[in-house]
Amino acid sequence: MTEHEKVKIKRVIFPVGVFLLMFTAQSILGTAGVISYFYYSGKKNISEIENYTTNYSKTMAEAFARVAEFSYTTKKYTSLKTLFHEKIEENTIDEAFFVLNDGKLIVHSSTTAEKELMWNIANDEMAYNIDMILLPVQTKNSDLIVNNYNIVNKTVPFSRRDRELLKKYVYKNLTSTGWIFTKGIFPGGKPAGTVNFIISKDRIYGSIQSTIDQAKHYTFLVITVSVFLSFFVSLFVLFRYRSIQKNALNSAEYGYAPSAPGTAALSVKTADKTDDDDEVMFFPPDSNFIEPTMDFIIDDDFDENIVEEDGTIVSAESFRNARNTDKVTPLRKHDIESEEDEYITVELLGEIESEPEDELPEILPETVKEYIAPVINLKDYKKSINKEIRDAIPIRKKR
Repeated sequence: MTEHEKVKIKRVIFPVGVFLLMFTAQSILGTAGVISYFYYSGKKNISEIENYTTNYSKTMAEAFARVAEFSYTTKKYTSLKTLFHEKIEENTIDEAFFVLNDGKLIVHSSTTAEKELMWNIANDEMAYNIDMILLPVQTKNSDLIVNNYNIVNKTVPFSRRDRELLKKYVYKNLTSTGWIFTKGIFPGGKPAGTVNFIISKDRIYGSIQSTIDQAKHYTFLVITVSVFLSFFVSLFVLFRYRSIQKNALNSAEYGYAPSAPGTAALSVKTADKTDDDDEVMFFPPDSNFIEPTMDFIIDDDFDENIVEEDGTIVSAESFRNARNTDKVTPLRKHDIESEEDEYITVELLGEIESEPEDELPEILPETVKEYIAPVINLKDYKKSINKEIRDAIPIRKKR
């Protein structure tokens, strides 16, 4: 017999696949949620800033227009200049000026700009778009006109690649650095000039940058949480797997004992038997042990009478009692002289023919076994002309 080889089971160190699967899924879902939230909230903030700026600019433009019209009528511009400086100090606007319909600069919020322009707005067409500034007068429109405006000394605080993405998906007017608000002055119904103020888009840029920073922060937080959560879940899976593996190994090794050199046998005991009872041995299918084949003789109890060769009828009950008590049945005298065992040969020919109904025996109780053919009386058989036996009857072998 060959010795059984032991299969080494690889010990799992860490379920890397479970960790990567959970980390990837959580990171993707978490990052997508963070980006979606801040994308829509960022666009909403930009819209709110634009609406707020437009609303308070209307009120401020009305105030500037009334003061400018009064100053133009009285030719005293001190109050208008004071109002411009106040709004500049409040950081409400970035620049304000009053221009006549011929381009002459009357009041500017910056004294330096007045000197550079030499009191004419047309002297610096790069910084001041004369067409936008005089548009209300040219169209004779007394309403407030708002346009995107490029402020010369202002830049967009994003890289070129980021500007393209933000302009395409977040804010289409990103490249224009401010707004210009223009309102015409019509004293006596005649166009006199326009009052203008410029507001930069620093608030919008700040809101976009803040949204990006928050999105990065929460994305990093989501990834960190995903790492720890995936790690702890992987540890749980690892411990659970090792526990199942240990239980499986213990179940496989439980009760194994070698019954012969090189052969492993599993000893199994029933719960109701004592330790003195024999153990039932189960041999593995891969062992070389050949289980002996045993032919069992099953004693079938019968309830019919036994007919001896000489015609003597022995009851089945007395025969069973004699067998259980190991009582030896004595041989008859004529059997002693014979050295060979004698048998009655029974030949079965053809199909079993049914006997007449009047000759059928009585119906036996349920406890008595039924035979195909009725019991043949030996005396009747000897007297019968037809010696052919068509049915078999139980005959005890001569001892």
